[in-house]
Amino acid sequence: MKSRYANNISNMLKLWHLYGASKRQNYWYSNSWPNRVWSDSLGSQDHHIDAIKHDLSPNQKLVVSTPLSKDYILSRRLSLVSKLQLMDLKLNDYCLPNDDIAVGELTFIDDFNKNLVEEFVKICSTGFGYSIDPQVLLKVVKSTEVELALLTVNSCYVATVLLHSTADTLGIYQLTVPQTYRGLGFANSLMLHALNYAKSMGYQYVSLQASDMAKKLYQRIGFTVSGEIIMYRTIQQGE
Repeated sequence: MKSRYANNISNMLKLWHLYGASKRQNYWYSNSWPNRVWSDSLGSQDHHIDAIKHDLSPNQKLVVSTPLSKDYILSRRLSLVSKLQLMDLKLNDYCLPNDDIAVGELTFIDDFNKNLVEEFVKICSTGFGYSIDPQVLLKVVKSTEVELALLTVNSCYVATVLLHSTADTLGIYQLTVPQTYRGLGFANSLMLHALNYAKSMGYQYVSLQASDMAKKLYQRIGFTVSGEIIMYRTIQQGE
């Protein structure tokens, strides 16, 4: 039986492969967004990172991971971009808090609805502050393992979420609320809708990767941390 840490990594990597990746030596490269590079050993017991013997493009990020209380060795040619907490929830332990009400509803996007996929890309790009390649999502929405959804409140699309299934686990990705709609509880509502959907579909676990800003929201709902992933880029000349 996989650990929560390994299960989270597995769900994430399978989604990245659906996004599109090519292999060179022991590393996988995103063909476009999300522009990530990872090794075959990501999530294994070997948490040592050797010096990179090949170049990354300026927009590509090398991803490494570590479970709690572990350490790793990193090449001096890399600089930190960001850290995300690996978080998980066992659905048998989840009960909707009495004071939480999920407003709005989830609007799931069919694989033939290009307009809604483009709306998803626009909202998601605005919420995260980076550009998302619509061709990537137009491809993955056709997969039976992926669901794209918008939170609809009063006939307006106010937030996005991508759901990715692997065996008994539902992974939550691209959950964001644009600045215009923040502070209204929509992120919390979207999470509650996603968890209720996961329970209704019979999943046992939900996994995600959280920023420090979002971590408290997920902990309040019942998620716990099992590890972290760290993203680096190569240091360019002159830096």
